[in-house]
Amino acid sequence: MGVLFCIAAFVVTFVASRRSIVTGLGAVACTGYFYGIVRANFPEPASHFIFDTSVLALYAVHLLSPASQATRTRANAMLPWFAALVAWPVLLAFLPLQDPLVQLVGLRGNIFLLPFLLIGARLTRDELHRFAVVLAILNLLALAFTGAEYLMSIAPFFPHNSNTELIFRSADVANAQLRIPSIFTNSHAYAGTMVMTLPLLIGAWAAPGASVARRMLLILAILAAMLGVFAAAARVHTVVLAVVVLATVVSRRTGVRTRAAMLAAVGIVAIAVVSQARLQRFTTLQDSDSVSKRIGSSVNTSFFDLLIEHPLGNGLGGGGTSMPFFLQSRLHDAVIMENEYARILIEQTSIGLLLWIAFILWFLSQRISATARLWSLTEELGWVGTASYFATGLLGIGLLTSIPHTMLVLLCAGSATAWRLPEYEALVEHEPQ
Repeated sequence: MGVLFCIAAFVVTFVASRRSIVTGLGAVACTGYFYGIVRANFPEPASHFIFDTSVLALYAVHLLSPASQATRTRANAMLPWFAALVAWPVLLAFLPLQDPLVQLVGLRGNIFLLPFLLIGARLTRDELHRFAVVLAILNLLALAFTGAEYLMSIAPFFPHNSNTELIFRSADVANAQLRIPSIFTNSHAYAGTMVMTLPLLIGAWAAPGASVARRMLLILAILAAMLGVFAAAARVHTVVLAVVVLATVVSRRTGVRTRAAMLAAVGIVAIAVVSQARLQRFTTLQDSDSVSKRIGSSVNTSFFDLLIEHPLGNGLGGGGTSMPFFLQSRLHDAVIMENEYARILIEQTSIGLLLWIAFILWFLSQRISATARLWSLTEELGWVGTASYFATGLLGIGLLTSIPHTMLVLLCAGSATAWRLPEYEALVEHEPQ
């Protein structure tokens, strides 16, 4: 069944991608949303590659086929960074520091989803808004599963096995209840995905010319995303959600109608959260001792000890990249610290870490560059969400491997850094804002 799912994911995404980039992205997003629940119910080795085969189909159609001059121009600024971030791990893959299969999985975890930086830069605003409609439908489906799991428990949807162990270890919500994963691999993937749909959903809702039916669908999806974050009970994503909502309210690109709609949505979600103790795990952030201890376990002097102890790294996959259960026995001398940048240091050496730091600083600088002058609300909120997740990388691992959260982070990053030459500004100005 796992093999059949992989074949189906590839064929469906390939056919959809041939129609347009939006339908292709929609097929990948749909695969990513349902990947967790499918993998949980069919715990075979091949099931781990369902999302990968869907992504490969999208790449085959849209990265290997000719693109227009305007499309290529939008990705020009991102291309050198993409090349550097991919080339270094590829070189490291030839160092025999881990089992070859472990290193292959590690290479996948470090570079496989990075092409979404280029895809995000290539997308026009109209394409982003149409993709937001697909995400809106998927968010509502995810909320339906969330409601069912809330009422019936998680067990009927996620059998307890090696693929769902993390889900059943997260019984730390009110009265030792489980965090809700909806249809995702775990609650963090659910919450992170919901947060990163918001820049696209809000931007599409605010775009002029959107029909009443589309706006209704989008606002319901925004509510679904917010409720999903609290149901998932992942505190770090709750913080990023607050940052994105605050950025929406205070942005000069936010109109009065959009600001009023967002405040109304926040009010509705607040009523739901206040009335249900299971949605209130974020309140533990008030415990300063607990927060300090959590931060201390991820950001402390051991980070610098790792730099001294592993100057050549510990091999791709040897620093915390998620490893399928059937390869766990091949992993040796794993060094894991709950810090994405420590993982990069261990697996890609200090050179890889410096490349990522340089890229992130460049990305952050886009806020004061000429590119920002051409941003719409979608791109501004995408920048805010991506920058926030780059910051939270200090508190956990999985930023580059979360399905489909990582895809959305990188798409928004690419969109926010799209370079537009003066001769293309007229084209940009005529796209929906």
